[in-house]
Amino acid sequence: MPLYDADDPGTIINEFLITLFVPGVLVFVALWASFRLAFDDLLRSYGLGPLVPAPGAGAIASGYGRMALLIVLSAAVLVPYLALYVRFLREPLRERGVV
Repeated sequence: MPLYDADDPGTIINEFLITLFVPGVLVFVALWASFRLAFDDLLRSYGLGPLVPAPGAGAIASGYGRMALLIVLSAAVLVPYLALYVRFLREPLRERGVV
């Protein structure tokens, strides 16, 4: 059963927000905060410096390793969430007309 197969664009947007956007942002922010607050010394000992913004919008000057780790861990958390969504949550939400 493919995701995002509804006829109404509003339900496709709702399903996208429920499955990827909102959980993705929350996971990314939670991991970034844990990297800064709890695991900063551990990550520095592995040679992963903090993210440093560069002049200009959307650019980072250093901390590429930490950014790559954030992206990989976010994806690793979101894939099981997406599987659980498809397996258990999608049908009840479809019955209610949310997605």
